[in-house]
Amino acid sequence: MNNPLDRFSEIFSENAHLDSAVIAPHIERLKELDKVLPTSSTFLLLTNTLEQRYEYFTKNIELGMGITREELYKEGIKLFLEMIHPEEVELWLAMIEEMTAFIAENIKVEDRTRLDIQYNYRIKVPKEGKYLNVIENQIPVHYTDEGQIALCFGQVTLIGHDEELPIRGKIRILNEKNQYETLFLKNYSKEIFLDALTNRENDIVRLLAMNNTSKEIGDKLCISHQTVDKHRKNILKKLGLNSTRDLVSKLEYTILI
Repeated sequence: MNNPLDRFSEIFSENAHLDSAVIAPHIERLKELDKVLPTSSTFLLLTNTLEQRYEYFTKNIELGMGITREELYKEGIKLFLEMIHPEEVELWLAMIEEMTAFIAENIKVEDRTRLDIQYNYRIKVPKEGKYLNVIENQIPVHYTDEGQIALCFGQVTLIGHDEELPIRGKIRILNEKNQYETLFLKNYSKEIFLDALTNRENDIVRLLAMNNTSKEIGDKLCISHQTVDKHRKNILKKLGLNSTRDLVSKLEYTILI
């Protein structure tokens, strides 16, 4: 197996260096958030992908994982890659590479700061002495002149236990109504029932799970409520369900909505 850090470097590195003036405002924002964030299994971070290092973690990483921020600042992304489950690290790297390529090939540079990149994996938690599942969202906040992702604002949430979950990657973009629309969605491991749906149908499912009406969903996705109802019928048919209530009930056992 190739060195994971070398693979990561191949995906992001342009032999470039980020000016501290670019990084500083984002660190200050995280420091302010760190003062008010409640204790939980969620923590925020700022990742310098070009230089394979972390610029900041909120304190909850120490509470949730039992690893110090100083260790991660010192070792950078190398330590993080060593903590990913060995059966999933190559899969994770392949997923990141494909999603990065999708952004470069399909998203205009001026639209890329509206993106949300989401994926999941298992990571070793020293505090627990075992692997836990993670859902991670990364929002690129700075790009190189060539359009390469350089700095990301992230949110990581520890969930469940060490059970193997399907690894899925998702790219969304904020629309004019400040709602996320799915541009890319791929299951990199086992099949799960939502993989039968289109990107638009996945967006509608997510909003249905949040108890939005057809009219509310239509307003948020800039489509008519009649179109939403048509999608809803198709979703139920594809999934072999009888009602929206059955759909929402099933979603309780599905991650990454």
